[in-house]
Amino acid sequence: MFSFFKKSVAEYNAPLDFSYENISPKLKSKEYFKIWKNADNTEGIPVFVLFDKSLEDMLRENFYEHKEIDIEKFFKEKREENIQPPFLGEEDDVGISYTTPTSFPIILEEKIVLAKVPVKKPWEIFEKIPFGSFEDCPPANVISAFCKMACEKYGAVPFAISSDTLELSLSRRLTKSEALEFAEKLYYFCPNLFENETIYEIADGISKSDFCFLGW
Repeated sequence: MFSFFKKSVAEYNAPLDFSYENISPKLKSKEYFKIWKNADNTEGIPVFVLFDKSLEDMLRENFYEHKEIDIEKFFKEKREENIQPPFLGEEDDVGISYTTPTSFPIILEEKIVLAKVPVKKPWEIFEKIPFGSFEDCPPANVISAFCKMACEKYGAVPFAISSDTLELSLSRRLTKSEALEFAEKLYYFCPNLFENETIYEIADGISKSDFCFLGW
């Protein structure tokens, strides 16, 4: 199914067994969002995929385990382990130090495609693109369960996938309480986000952004 690419960006054929289109890696952030937002979804759910050798190797080796995941139980077990996000108990008013509208301007030499994944729900794309299971990143079925919760509760849907990042698009502005609640769940799911930020800084950024960027 997957074979490492040997062609230039201009003639690149993505190793996917469903519809996709090549996208320039040098567009502005708003242009990517416009392409994604206006994509014809009759062939499937659109998501950007930024290919490199690491991602191709991951997709070649990974598979999607059709095992139901109770994501709320996942969060509960983390809390019971007394794992707490930084500054969870005391709010500060430093404010967000950065927002990440999209990762594309940073990655200019990747092979970018807009995949049309033949599934009915956004979180089901990980059944066809089994991203995950590296370092501290959860396996694809846990990511799928997390994205299902994020979509249904916070309006967050997968926007872009690379070899070590997942970007979500927020379809609506979250309230401060929603953003704080979401930020706590993000800590249990992707603790790397909190290496240099408090939970209140992350929550403040989420409440003001159209995107949520996760990296492992």
